[in-house]
Amino acid sequence: MTRLEYDNLQDTILSQIEQEKRYCADYVAINPEDRKRRENIRDYIVSGLQCVLSSLHEQVKAGKISIEG
Repeated sequence: MTRLEYDNLQDTILSQIEQEKRYCADYVAINPEDRKRRENIRDYIVSGLQCVLSSLHEQVKAGKISIEG
C-alpha cells in the first residue's frame, strides 16, 4: 500500500466518524425526545470505526500491511 493510499484510508475513516457525529447532532436537534437512543447509536458507530482505525494501525506496526513511499 502506498503512503497516499494509507493516508486516504485513514482520512476516510476519520471523516466517517465526524460525519456520524454531525448526523447525530442534526437528528437530535430535530428530535430532542429521541436524544438518548440516537446518541447510543452514534457511540456504537463511532466505537466501531475507531476499532477499525486502531486495527489498521496495529496491522502496520505488526508488518501485516506495509507502507511504501
